[in-house]
Amino acid sequence: MYIIVARTTVRVGTENKARELFLQAVEPSRLEKGNVAFFAHQDPAEPTVFVFYEQWADEESFQRHMAEPHTMALLGALEDLVEDQDMRVVTLL
Repeated sequence: MYIIVARTTVRVGTENKARELFLQAVEPSRLEKGNVAFFAHQDPAEPTVFVFYEQWADEESFQRHMAEPHTMALLGALEDLVEDQDMRVVTLL
């Protein structure tokens, strides 16, 4: 299992656009071969902060996901909105 926890902070005033873009990516990501779980979250106390929890069958599945056209389009659309990002690979205890 390959697990990702990613945190993205967008610029103030862009959170609605970012939310829309993130929501558009959820279903296509869940349908990808090798996806086990894909959840997008928004911090209600800090609406510019989004957290993603993803489970993939293996690292290869995740790398395929990153190369998917819908993922590449999302990353391109977010380029001017993102203030900070952190992505971690974690293990299940």
